[in-house]
Amino acid sequence: MVLTADAEAHVIRYEYEAEGTDTAVPEGGILSLRGGAQGVEIYSADERLSPEDARRLVLEPLLFPQTPTEDLEPAGS
Repeated sequence: MVLTADAEAHVIRYEYEAEGTDTAVPEGGILSLRGGAQGVEIYSADERLSPEDARRLVLEPLLFPQTPTEDLEPAGS
């Protein structure tokens, strides 16, 4: 995973990198940082996140990877 903070733009970008050639990689994203009553607040797609929610959003794909959907059989087969 690569985290890049851009202080001037008030954003943190996160990206995932594959360890091997046959590894699916989840999409990354952007967290925006905004000033608030309690200091800096973290947002994802205009939804305010607690620091714990932001950690979970970024780390969950690494800690609990999902099986690619192409390995699943269609329902009713």
